[in-house]
Amino acid sequence: MINKLTCNNCGVCNPIFALYCSNCNSFLRARVPNIDLWDTVWNLFVSPTETAVKIIQAEKKNFVFFLLSLWFIKSSINYYILSNYLNHDVSLSDAFLKGGLLSIGVLTGASFLLTEIFKMSKIQVRHKDILAIYTYSLTPIILAFVFLTPFHIALYGFYWYTINPPPLIIKPLVSYVLYGIEFLFYLWVLLLLVLTTYVQIGGRKITSLIIGVIIFLIIFGYQLLIS
Repeated sequence: MINKLTCNNCGVCNPIFALYCSNCNSFLRARVPNIDLWDTVWNLFVSPTETAVKIIQAEKKNFVFFLLSLWFIKSSINYYILSNYLNHDVSLSDAFLKGGLLSIGVLTGASFLLTEIFKMSKIQVRHKDILAIYTYSLTPIILAFVFLTPFHIALYGFYWYTINPPPLIIKPLVSYVLYGIEFLFYLWVLLLLVLTTYVQIGGRKITSLIIGVIIFLIIFGYQLLIS
């Protein structure tokens, strides 16, 4: 199974994150000391399942805090835009608290809850692995934020964030293109959430699809509920 490592020495199955066999203490795989950020981001596009395995097996889940920091900013902006779109007055402090900090809490809490559910289902997982693969699964949206924000500001100024007037009124065609690009990045995130779950729980396709969709809805849907 995809989430198991079989020992070449004694044939015992071990969790995918194991370095040594639990039975004979033989090496199961090569060590993965660190995560290379840009190599990992690129490989999430070309070979997402293999990259998810490397993230799980990495001894140091480096860049997770960095990515979560960028996700904090992006989530705060999303909440601010959504609240303005719904004609709700929201301050920057509310955006940072409800949009940013709460988004980190939702992601962390969902990862912890999923870890416990997997363990009750006799699937050997670690919370830090699930949090890491789901954090890295958010990189398409983070990349969209980093690279598209300069275009938003250059074309619309801060009207892109205040929706007053809406960007679709200022430059309709360009706005549709930018919204379309960001929508594709969201679909990419959904795909990564499904595939990384598939790796973590051992190739259960339907279950991975259901869990991936649920996690996607939790991560991105809660802001709509609280706005």
